[in-house]
Amino acid sequence: MLLNEFLDKVEQEHIIATLLKYYKVKPRIIYKSIDDYAHYNVDRNRIEISSKHKKIHNKKQFIITMIHEINHALDAKKYGRNKYKSEYEIEGEIAQQKGGDFHDDNYFEVKAEKWARKEYQKWQNKFK
Repeated sequence: MLLNEFLDKVEQEHIIATLLKYYKVKPRIIYKSIDDYAHYNVDRNRIEISSKHKKIHNKKQFIITMIHEINHALDAKKYGRNKYKSEYEIEGEIAQQKGGDFHDDNYFEVKAEKWARKEYQKWQNKFK
């Protein structure tokens, strides 16, 4: 099933704008052909969302994904983009040295996912 079956473009943009305003970050949002559903590009300060829409199947997953990527933008704002990028790479290398995956076991990814799922609780009834 495609995301567009559940969320039209206007609703997606409303959710994104609301979240960005609430969390006080201003990454650019772009849609492009990428393998992941979404990705925070620290070098360009933008959240890239897959135009393929093959991995998101419902509004909950969309909101959690956006909050996850916003967490990365918040970290970049907190540390500065260059320091965040450096720290992210160090954490990825540590994960690999422990036998894990650079991305999936990266401290910043684990933290962002945990935070996004917790934060979702305050948003689950706001976008009906």
